[in-house]
Amino acid sequence: MAQRLLLVRAAEQAGELGPLNRTDLEWADRAGTGPPAGPASGPPAAVRRAERLFERLVDRDPHLPRWLAGLRWPAWVGPIVIAGAGLAGMASDAIGPAGRINLLAAPLLGVLAWNLAVMASTGAASARQAWRTAWRHSRPAAPASSASSHGEPQAGGPQAGGPQAGGPPSGRGSWLAHAVDRAARWQSRIRSEVSPATGAVDWRSRFAADWLRASAPLTRARARALLHSAAAVLAGSMLAGLYLRGLAFEFRAGWESTFLDAPAVHTLLSLVLGPASALSGIPLPDAGQLALLRFDRGPGENAGPWIHLLAITIALFAVAPRALMALAAAQTVRRLRADFPLPDPALRQDPVAAPGDGVGQRVLAVPCGWRISASASRALADELRRTAGSAAEIAIAASIAPEQADEPQGLPVLSDASRVIVVFNLSATPERETHGRCLLALQHRMVRGAPLEAWIDGAAFASRFAGQPQRLAERQAAWQDLLREYSLPARFVHLEPTA
Repeated sequence: MAQRLLLVRAAEQAGELGPLNRTDLEWADRAGTGPPAGPASGPPAAVRRAERLFERLVDRDPHLPRWLAGLRWPAWVGPIVIAGAGLAGMASDAIGPAGRINLLAAPLLGVLAWNLAVMASTGAASARQAWRTAWRHSRPAAPASSASSHGEPQAGGPQAGGPQAGGPPSGRGSWLAHAVDRAARWQSRIRSEVSPATGAVDWRSRFAADWLRASAPLTRARARALLHSAAAVLAGSMLAGLYLRGLAFEFRAGWESTFLDAPAVHTLLSLVLGPASALSGIPLPDAGQLALLRFDRGPGENAGPWIHLLAITIALFAVAPRALMALAAAQTVRRLRADFPLPDPALRQDPVAAPGDGVGQRVLAVPCGWRISASASRALADELRRTAGSAAEIAIAASIAPEQADEPQGLPVLSDASRVIVVFNLSATPERETHGRCLLALQHRMVRGAPLEAWIDGAAFASRFAGQPQRLAERQAAWQDLLREYSLPARFVHLEPTA
């Protein structure tokens, strides 16, 4: 459902150039805000509305479900990777050449070292993340930012501890996170190859980027669960293959070294195999006995006890920890699937304007950085009334100049507005020094709990660059990037002159 909610939002934000027209939205608003057809505990109105709009999108593009399926985690990856790890472990040479186990260079010790390094890296990443979280929480709270389009804070912006939160660099913490992010960007590019003639490349690209960004935590959790499971299966199957070979062949154990003598080898083996020896009761030989196991003095001894010690050590410090880490990652996957972290929690909530058809609502639109024409004002009022309800009170303030937004008289009175919408023009290149200044000023003057929205009129820009959808997509993406820094979704509208 989360994927459909984001898809519908991207289609709506494309405005008149997108696949949904005003008639579609009005039809979905009427159907979505009515009482649920089933039990009273049915899905929220916003979810019902998104379902109907999704049906309309599928009617117009029957290939859309298949395209969406290509953006999801492929179900075949897990079984193939696990089966490959098991086969690789069974086929691997866990002993060494000629059936001799060099106690200082057994391949199983390399598996142990690798797993310990991975666990140490994971622990260090978790510690860094915990430090960043504690560091952010120890700082004074930033001024309350505005909410998203329905009054809820949007994850991923300043409130979520992003780049603007004033914290230390927020690196994702692991190579896996960076790999998933790179794969998401790459997949977003190849999945957006649709016909640019209709402008679909724009809204689909926007959705693909939003979805892959929103689903990145779930993708990372799935990848962690899969990698830890595969590592546990690999180590376990190596042990299984070793024991199966031991039924038909005799393995000999010994050691050889250029730099180490018997006492040093005894110390090293006690450190590595000591826990397994204590747990199993299999004693480790002393330095004198180890001296007799040098391969330059003889063939060594039967490797059975050493294989048991190595197997217990691998099980304790490789198989079991990796299995536990896989279970923890799988639990994270279940939690994220049950409560998907949408970038805007308001997507799941009922529309603000649904109850009472807008009765008691006062919606204030504030153009920033451009002079809105009379015809565009009428089109804006019609669009505001459609989204807020026919009974809502609509007001359009005089245009404000970004350089005057910080002055006491630079902004209109916001205290009596239940909903404020700042209106930009797509023809302007988004800049933090100008448009960002407007947003900050409005956010600081907003009444706590009142939603602030950002609309961008693309009528003039679309008319100027008709037939160049790539220019439109690039400019819309630039506005989205700027507004994301202020935890605001971008809604693109087309304020054509009204009749």
